[in-house]
Amino acid sequence: MRTTIDLPDDLHRIVTSLSRHTGRSLGQTVAELLRRGLAASEPANRVAEAPAVYSLHPQTGLPLVSSKQPITEDDVRALDDEP
Repeated sequence: MRTTIDLPDDLHRIVTSLSRHTGRSLGQTVAELLRRGLAASEPANRVAEAPAVYSLHPQTGLPLVSSKQPITEDDVRALDDEP
């Protein structure tokens, strides 16, 4: 389904960078982020911690993630295994 949304500039830059980094289209990336966000908001999946904060590295333009919980090699491997 096609739709038009207005994204703030900072979110557009982040999603565009994520799309390039993963080799997916902007629409696919937005859909995946929406799915994850909606799944995380379900009561069974709620996390007590503050959500991760995304920004872009000023020189490379690559996404940076700030989180209170460290990201481990196992976390990265689990994401690599996602379809």
